[in-house]
Amino acid sequence: MDARKRKFDVVLLMGYTSSSVWGHLYPPNSVIITNMDGLEWKRSKYSKPVQQFLKYAEKLAVKHSQYYISDSRIIRSYLKDKYEVDSRYIPYGADLFSDQEREQFDKSEVLKEDYFLLMARMEPENNIETILEGFNNSSSKKALWFWEIPVTALANS
Repeated sequence: MDARKRKFDVVLLMGYTSSSVWGHLYPPNSVIITNMDGLEWKRSKYSKPVQQFLKYAEKLAVKHSQYYISDSRIIRSYLKDKYEVDSRYIPYGADLFSDQEREQFDKSEVLKEDYFLLMARMEPENNIETILEGFNNSSSKKALWFWEIPVTALANS
C-alpha cells in the first residue's frame, strides 16, 4: 500500500512467495520486476497445501510482473517453457580479478579481497555444511566469512 501511495516508477520484488497475492494492489503505473527465486513449490519441506499455494503464487507473480529475474539457468528455462516469459539471468557470485588486474592495485587494496564470503539462510538446500567442509579441506590461505541471513530480514524484503 505504501508503494501504491507513493507512486513508485519501479517496484522490485525479491521473491514471490508472499508478495504476489497482493498483485492487484501494486501501483497501477509502476513497472513490476520480480526475482523469481527458486521453484519453491517443489521443496519437500513444505506440506502439500503450502506447495499448492506456492505454485499459485508463482502464477500470480508471472501475471502481475512485466519483467522477470532468474538467478539460475534452470529457473530461466522453466519460466520460458512454463509461462512463455523471458527473464534476465543474473547469477549469484562475484567477479574475480585476474593477476593482471590485481597488479593495478596497491597491496593494501588487494588484501581487502583476500577472503571468501558465504551469505545464506541456514537451509539444507543451501549446502552450507558441504561448502564449509570443502573450504576446510582446501589449501586456501584466504579467510572465510559467513553471514547468516535472518528469516526476519527476508520477511521484510
